Amino acid sequence: MSLIKKLAKLGRTIVDEVLLLPADKVADKVADQQRAKVVAKPQPEPEPIPARRKPTTAMPARPTKAPAPKVDPALQGLSVTHLSNRLTNLQWGEAPEKFVDALLATETPETAVALLKSFTIYRAHELESRRIVVHEWMDAYPELALAGLSAITDQLDAPGAEARDHVRRLARRYPDKYALFDERVPAYGWRPERRWLGKRPFAPDTSPSWLRDNLPPITKTPDFPIWLAPDNLPPLVSGDYYLSDEQVTILLELIRQSGLNTPKPLILALKENIVPEVLTDFVVHLLTQWNRYFDDWEQINWLTNILYWWHTPELPFRMIPVFVQIASRKRRWTEERFALKILKIWAGICDEASLQTLRWTDLFESLGKMRIPILEVLRQDPQRFGLDRSQFEDRLILTLGLDEQSRRSFAYRGQELLVEVNEDLTPRVRDFSGVWAYELPTAVTQDEILIAHEIVAYWEMLQANLPKLLEEQLWRLNRALIYERRWSWAEFSELFFRHPIMRHVARSIIWGRYRFNGEVTHAFVITEDGAALTADYDHVELPTYGHYGIIHPVDLTPKQRQAWHDLLLDYEIVTTFDQLFRPVYELTAVEEKQPYLTRFSEMALSDVENILSDLHWKPVGAYHTWRRWFPYSNVSALLTMQPKGNGRYQFEALRFAQGRIEVRQRANASYFWQLPLQWILPRRVRPRIISEVLWNWAQMVGQAERFEEMT
Repeated sequence: MSLIKKLAKLGRTIVDEVLLLPADKVADKVADQQRAKVVAKPQPEPEPIPARRKPTTAMPARPTKAPAPKVDPALQGLSVTHLSNRLTNLQWGEAPEKFVDALLATETPETAVALLKSFTIYRAHELESRRIVVHEWMDAYPELALAGLSAITDQLDAPGAEARDHVRRLARRYPDKYALFDERVPAYGWRPERRWLGKRPFAPDTSPSWLRDNLPPITKTPDFPIWLAPDNLPPLVSGDYYLSDEQVTILLELIRQSGLNTPKPLILALKENIVPEVLTDFVVHLLTQWNRYFDDWEQINWLTNILYWWHTPELPFRMIPVFVQIASRKRRWTEERFALKILKIWAGICDEASLQTLRWTDLFESLGKMRIPILEVLRQDPQRFGLDRSQFEDRLILTLGLDEQSRRSFAYRGQELLVEVNEDLTPRVRDFSGVWAYELPTAVTQDEILIAHEIVAYWEMLQANLPKLLEEQLWRLNRALIYERRWSWAEFSELFFRHPIMRHVARSIIWGRYRFNGEVTHAFVITEDGAALTADYDHVELPTYGHYGIIHPVDLTPKQRQAWHDLLLDYEIVTTFDQLFRPVYELTAVEEKQPYLTRFSEMALSDVENILSDLHWKPVGAYHTWRRWFPYSNVSALLTMQPKGNGRYQFEALRFAQGRIEVRQRANASYFWQLPLQWILPRRVRPRIISEVLWNWAQMVGQAERFEEMT
């Protein structure tokens, strides 16, 4: 009787029917009655949908109302907030797509935001294939979409970026409804840049010859996905006109038919006649959409060719977020192939913008194993670009988004906010009162508009990556000092007068202009105004010929070193690495007559491999010999040792030979010095090499002596 009492609450009719049913069908009957009751609940009438404008292309018209999804009865009637929370906190075994279907059945401004966030928070494969339904819902309810998306277009995250793309598209498709968005955003909030306002599409009588002569007639309806519809893409503006939807459709078909090295004439004509900024927006939007909608690789891979055809200096940097998102995703094979093709295109172009972009992407730890092919490109043979390794590395030094004055300007709420790296290599910001500070103004950090989020993100990036960049470049400059690297005047002025970071680093270094034989003709420091100042406090005009490098103390007399020390104190210049008072070692009168050096030959050394490796010596491969190669002089210093047992080695002699010496296996020689090498007398070796090698040798001896004392 307990079952009958419970069922009585549902109505007498149900009880009578249940009593006549077999026991195993009671539950099914009750469920049917409950489902009928839920479905019978009245639903609010949707707002009237205005008639869509007639498509201007040969593509089939899309429905004006999104197809009604099949909604789980248990989710009907739930609010948008409730559905979003359920989707965010899925229980084990729950299917996310049923919550998306329930959201699609709602018709409120909040629905647009909830849909975008649902695909960002829960990126299941089942949802990836359903993402286009969000696109269709926005098209069906543009008023609700524009009103709802205004709440998140100032966010610097994935839903915010997608919302801005939808607003751009809807504002172009429904210009009369744009006010629904504009009236809801703050005064200085994000708004789309509507380049097409006041312009008309090209018509047969207004089309220029470069367009008219290269535009074939369309023969069949292209089978492009909905997100590739012409009115979903940024307009290709040229002067007072822009390409019509039909012309863009033909252009997309020509892009699909073209090979990487055989583009159609119209593609090349657009490169010559459309401003780079417009082409960049078009390319970035296309590839962003591909990444967002996960279309089939085999059908859409031709889109990547436009990265090569319409390459601009700005394009690789604009593509960084798209590339990082694709390459760092826990991926399917299609996305990995897509990322690798982009990487191959950038490697083929290999201009400064592309190389800098690859260097930028290497900063993202989320790339995982995709960092390996990136590093392979960055470490490729630079000689095919007419550069040596050091010149190639100079091209990769990041500017961190700063101009030649080491500054970056932001337009914030009608005012200019200036960020710079000062001469102390410290980031600082000039606030609205004109005062420099080392923290962002509180008004910016607490603001909710998009430009404020961008400023905060840039400031955090600058603070995080500037120390890493400086550490890497100071290490490279220290090696340039040791190995006698030289720069031509063009290379020197470009890197140390115009690079936003290196121009500050250069002011803490004593530079020299050298003749071919290594003789110093000018020794100078660079002042804040870019002038060259000598140790006598005289300004000097630097010649545009010859080669420039970092002064080594062996190039100066003791009196000159003291003069430079006084000047550095007067100008409060702090050297960034040990330069002026670096130890100087010179050959004695006896050593100048010897074929090799034996200054520390009586000392024995334990833990040889670690000590020599720390000092950048490498094993030759045989004869217990270690080498340090000086590439700019093409000289190898060769330190031979003799084993003494118990892991100890005694220094035998230090020799010098021409070239980069490697001995893979023992030759027909009992001793290393018997090898047929181009040996060099110590007195013929440059003084800087002698000083650095003997200093290394002294450091080894010092470590050996400390080890002896400890044991």
